[in-house]
Amino acid sequence: MALAARASYEFQPGGLKIALVVLSGEVIFDGALVGVTKAGGGSLSTDGYAQNWGPDATGEMIFVGMARITDQNSGDGTDDKVTGDGTLEIEVDISGPIIKNATVAGLNNINDVLDVVYASDDNTLTLTATTGSTEIGIVTRYSGTSGTGDVHLFPFITHAGSLIG
Repeated sequence: MALAARASYEFQPGGLKIALVVLSGEVIFDGALVGVTKAGGGSLSTDGYAQNWGPDATGEMIFVGMARITDQNSGDGTDDKVTGDGTLEIEVDISGPIIKNATVAGLNNINDVLDVVYASDDNTLTLTATTGSTEIGIVTRYSGTSGTGDVHLFPFITHAGSLIG
């Protein structure tokens, strides 16, 4: 299910971040998975802006990383979300952070470690590829509880190759 508040999971930051302008009207919470529609792929009104990760009918949205929101970039004095106005920027961790104790559909035992993880929105992770989902990382630890483990997100450079021509 898409985020409606700051993500409550713990994560291990990777460190490398980039600043992206948030699409006007888009609400991005701290910890959300973020994508950008590459130029020429979506519509001129959305190309190049940070958006919550979600199925893209054109297949042109590229997974970038995890939003890191601070009160300095939220624009409203809070540190849990940014509501885009076409000028506000967010930091996105593109280095491949690890989401600890993430909820992952289909993660049922230790045999699932190193399986590919897919995302269908900014917070829904699964081991099953579905229409519109994208590979965003791998399982690196099974917690011992069905449906929970650590997910190492792929660094942005993994997806950057699709931007080239």
